Formats: sequence, C-alpha cells, structure tokens
Amino acid sequence: MKFTVKKKRKSRGRGQQLQAGHWRIQLIQVVFYFVAAGLLVRLVHIQVVNHDKYGAIAHEQYTREYKHKAPRGLIYDRNLTMLALNKERFDLGVHKRSVSDLNILCARLAGLLNVAPEVLFEKFQTQSSFVVLFRDIDEGKAQIIQALKMPGVKVTKSTERLYPFKETLAQVIGFADIDGKGLSGIELQFDSKLKGNDGWSILQKDARGNNIMPISSRTRDSQKGDNIVLTIDHVIQTIAEEELSLSVKKYNAKGGTVVITNPTTGEILAMAAAPGFDANLASTTNPDAWRIRGITDIFEPGSTFKIVTLMQALRDTTIGADDIIFCENGKYKMYGETINDPEKHAWLSIEDIFIHSSNIGTAKLAIKLGKEKLFKVSRDFGFGNKTGIELPGELSGILKKPTDWSKFSLAAMSYGHEVATTVLQMAMAYGAIANGGLLMKPVIVKEIQDNGGKRQYEFTPQTTRKVMNPKIAAKMSAILKKVVDEGTGIQAKIPNASIAGKTGTAQKPRSNGKGYSNTDFVASFVGYYPAEHAKLLIYVTLDEPYPIHSGGSVAAPTVKKMLKRIMEVYETPRPVPTPQMAKLSPPNRWTVPNLVGRRIEVAEKIFEERGIQYRTNGEGTYIKSQENMDAEDKIVLELQHAESDSLYGSMPSLIGLSLRKAIVELSMHGLRAKVDGHGLVTGQQPAAGSNMKIGSRCYLECKPVVSVNLLVN
Repeated sequence: MKFTVKKKRKSRGRGQQLQAGHWRIQLIQVVFYFVAAGLLVRLVHIQVVNHDKYGAIAHEQYTREYKHKAPRGLIYDRNLTMLALNKERFDLGVHKRSVSDLNILCARLAGLLNVAPEVLFEKFQTQSSFVVLFRDIDEGKAQIIQALKMPGVKVTKSTERLYPFKETLAQVIGFADIDGKGLSGIELQFDSKLKGNDGWSILQKDARGNNIMPISSRTRDSQKGDNIVLTIDHVIQTIAEEELSLSVKKYNAKGGTVVITNPTTGEILAMAAAPGFDANLASTTNPDAWRIRGITDIFEPGSTFKIVTLMQALRDTTIGADDIIFCENGKYKMYGETINDPEKHAWLSIEDIFIHSSNIGTAKLAIKLGKEKLFKVSRDFGFGNKTGIELPGELSGILKKPTDWSKFSLAAMSYGHEVATTVLQMAMAYGAIANGGLLMKPVIVKEIQDNGGKRQYEFTPQTTRKVMNPKIAAKMSAILKKVVDEGTGIQAKIPNASIAGKTGTAQKPRSNGKGYSNTDFVASFVGYYPAEHAKLLIYVTLDEPYPIHSGGSVAAPTVKKMLKRIMEVYETPRPVPTPQMAKLSPPNRWTVPNLVGRRIEVAEKIFEERGIQYRTNGEGTYIKSQENMDAEDKIVLELQHAESDSLYGSMPSLIGLSLRKAIVELSMHGLRAKVDGHGLVTGQQPAAGSNMKIGSRCYLECKPVVSVNLLVN
C-alpha cells in the first residue's frame, strides 16, 4: 500500500510540474504579445504620428543647410556712374561642437589674427553652438585659415554694400545693414527689387559635424537683385553738395537743403542736405543725419510762397493789370498784427510788389482775392499734399482749411507764414511756372534693370495737373526774371544768362509756439534757367544763417555759384565720336583720383585720408590741372579761381577694363560715357591723355567676353 501510494504521489507531482510549465509558457507568450503590441504602437507613433518630428531630428543630425546670400543690385546715376556696389567680405566663425580643445584653437587663431588668445576665448562664452569671431577679415588671412582646415572653423564669403562716393547723395541712396537689408533711402524704398533671391544648398555631415558632400538634388542658386538707375546727375549732385556745405559754413547756418530738377520732366537731378554723413559709416552716425530733408522737413517758406497770390492776381478779373497798391511806406497794422517790408515803398504795381517782395502789397492783394481762391490755388500748386516721389518718409506739409483760419491768416499765408512746405514741394510748384503751367510728379528713378542690365521698367514724365495756362506762366516768368535782374534776387544774376527766381526770408516760429522769432530765420532762393525755356531749377534753403539772414544775401549767391559751375560743365561742346576707335595698351592700375575741377578743400581731404603728399601752384579755389608726381614724389596741383578758364582734365586709358570699372574710372575723372555694346571696353574716343572738359562725354565701344568652353567642340 505504501508503495502504491508513493507512486501515485509521484505521478501527481509530474503533472503539476507539467501544468506549471504550461502556464509559464502561456505567461511568456502573453508578455511577448503585449511587448510586441507596445513596440508596434510605438513604431506607429514614431513612423506615422510623429513622422515629421523625428524626420527633422534625423535630418538635423546628418545634414546642414547653407544659405547663399544673393548680391544686391547696383545703384547708378543717370549716366551709369556707380553710386552703390558690392564688395567681397570674409567672415570667420566656429562650430564649437566640432572643436576638441578651444584653448588650442584660440592660440592658433590668435597668431593669425594678431589678437590675444584671451580675446578669442571670451567670444566663445556663449550658449550658441556657432560663434562668429570676426566679420570682414583680410582676404589673405581668410585664405590661410581656409588652407589650414582646422576642425569646426568656417570662413564664409559674402558681399557687403560699398558707397564709393561716401557722403555724396548719402541721404537719398540710404544704406543697407550688414545682412544686406535696406534701411533708408532708395535702399529701403526698392529693397524688394535690389535684394534678389537667396540661394541655398544641403550638405551631408559626419558625426563630428564635418561636411561630407553636397546633396545635389537639393540646391538653389542665388539670383542677383535688379539694378536701379536714378535720375540724379552725379556731377550736378557733387557741385550742389560742395556749394551748399560752403554756404552753410560761410553764413554760420545750422544746415541747408538743395533740390535741383528738370522742370520740364520733373526729374530730380540733385537732392542734398548739410550736414550729411558717410553712407559707409551709417551705423556710427547720428540717425538725424539720415533724413532726406528735402521731403521730410517742413518749414514756413516765406516770400517764395508769394507765387500763389501772384498767379491768382494775374488771372483774376477783379484786379486790373494796371492796378497799384499803397504799401504803407514799409509798415502796416492789420487785425492787431504788424506787417513789415524790407524796403519802404508807397504805391507799387502788381509787378513791382513781387519784384521788391512787398509783404504789405501781397497781403492787400490776398485780401482782395479772398481766402477761398487763395486756398484753391495753393492746392493746385500741390501744397498740403505729398508729391508722390518714390522715396520713404515724405511729408505733406501743412495747409489749413479756410474754416480753421484766423482773421489774420489770409494775410500771413500770402507771404508764406502759417503754412508749411517741403523744399521739394516748393521746387515742383516753381517748376509749374517754368514749364508753362504743368505741375509734374517728381521722378527720382529713371529705370530698373534686371541683373543682366536689360531694362525692365522705365519711368516717364507724369503730369499731376494743369495749374495755369501758358500765358499766365509766361507773365510770371517775366516778373520773376525781373526779380533777378533788378529786384531782391540780383545777387543770383549771371551776365548773359536769362535767370528767373524769387527770394524768401521767413521768421521761424518760436519753439514754445508763441509767435515768431526775431533772430532765427530760414533764408531761401529758387532760380531757374533759362527763364524762357527752363531746363534747370534750383531751390536752396539755409537754416538760421547769422548775422546775415535774408534769402537775397545768402541763398541767392549760393544758387548763382551752383548754376555757374553747372553751366561751365554742360554748356561746352562735347567731342563727337568717330568710327575709328583708339587701340591702346592696358592702363596703369595705380592711379590717383583725378581732381581737376574740384575745390582744393576736397583734394586736401582725400590726400589726408590716403596719406598722399602734394603741393600747389598759383592761387584760387579750384584745381586747374594735376601732375601725378614731381621730383619730391608729391602730387602737383595748379590752382585757379572760378572765373578763370574752363576746367579740363585728362582722358584715362580704359581699353581692357570691364564696362563697370571703366565707368567708375571715368567718374573719378569727372567724365561721362556714351556706351555701345557691353562687356569689355575694346575702343574709346577720344584717346587716352586727351584734354577733356570736366563733365564731357566720351564714347566707349564694348564687346562681350567669349567663354573658352564655347570654343571647345
């Protein structure tokens, strides 16, 4: 029995073991199924639900994207003188994760960059994985650093903006930041055209972050921006800026503004303000100097505003051409205010009121005409509205509605008080008289070219409205001509030149808003030439000149100097190009800027900046001729006065240069170009060394460069 019992027990033990094993297998299978299900869910979560997230992480681990900045388009003057261009820049940066020992790297780079290792190490104390150590390093040093192939060290080649003429036209051109974004002027207004389209490429990288190879299917080439051709004439602009700066200094003024236009087309030939700034150093300059003051600053224009009353008086049937006005011998009280004249006059005709700039006579005419007529004429001339010029920051000025006028407002506005305008508004208003009665929309951009130089868009003259009929315009021009010949603008008179113009002297409102200052004035003068068929109009203001403050004494002579120099440049016969082009040897690359025709102060500044030795012969304010070196290795400058013989220079050698470089070279010599073809200069007329009048135009023949690759096959 015991034996039997033992066998039965043993048999049950094996069954229990088998049963337990079976449950263990089932449990393992269940766990496996759960794990597999979990892995499957996780796999779906990764591959489907969060595919983009994890794909981006993987992409980041084995690829790197590089942006290829598109070069900005160029900015030219009307004669294709380059005003804004691009230069190569090399920036040095480091990927910290790819550097095993920053101390060793800093020591190696310090010797190449001539800085202390501590200075470099300090730059690495940032959370950023990529550190820009230096911007705009020397090209030679950049090439050495690239050749050393130090892990993590990256030299990036890019372009930055360069303004070769520095202060010239700086407010209008504006400037771009280090990343190539336009921040003011034309650079801002046409940023979308100038900036082009950036390119990019995707590179594979290894575990240490080093680039392996480009992924060719994932690249895009950069596309250079469009070029902007301005209506500005660089020669006229230079003359305007030089003379304005001299007048600001001579008359102790706070500043000054000038706008020069072609009144027939509305084209802006020059626009400047003093003090100015160097566009290459804009970031270190007071932003107040960036303003395009001709459109952003408003002022009470004084007597130059009298054209509003004059035009209405000439066409109004209630006033006869032979009417005379009693001008109260220079002092007149009206509505509790006193109106003063610069000279004492009794009875004056309408013509003489404006020739002698009588405030009293103008005020009495305005009272006769009435406020509604005067307001309408002011609007017709464009006052109180923006001109619509393609520049940022333009103001509309101030022209109150008649319902907001006081009893004295009509009289005050008739001679340019209680109204505020910009210099550009005033220039365009006078342009309507000069061109026979049409208010033109001002044009600052002549055309837009694509990156190959092909014209995309050309701006044409646009008439805003007809302000007066040609007969009234002719009468006004005749009166304004007498202002210069025998009236308050006589200091703008040039012998044998027909000039029309008007003076303005306006008291500035006090800063507390209570009345007008007796010591602070804005002096202005506008003149156009020739008076009968004007092609050139100049409006100048000087802010707070002292002690002389009348427009006739400070602004009129300034316009005279500008106009006289412009006439000297542009009224000399131009050389006529011939089919036979000179065949010349390649030019000498080492040149000193040709300064013939410039003021001696300009030459002194340039030579001081470049450390060039020079000496002068003769007397005068202008450079008549220039010899590059004497026995003492000095530049020799022959001086003359403005009234001396015409200013001439030497024609440079341009054969073999690119068209772009040739135009820059010509601009440095004060010359312009007429171009046939494109590419490299293959011919020029006149020949190198020829005597050329400053501002003259030469003829360039160009041919495209033929790639050698096209000849193989």
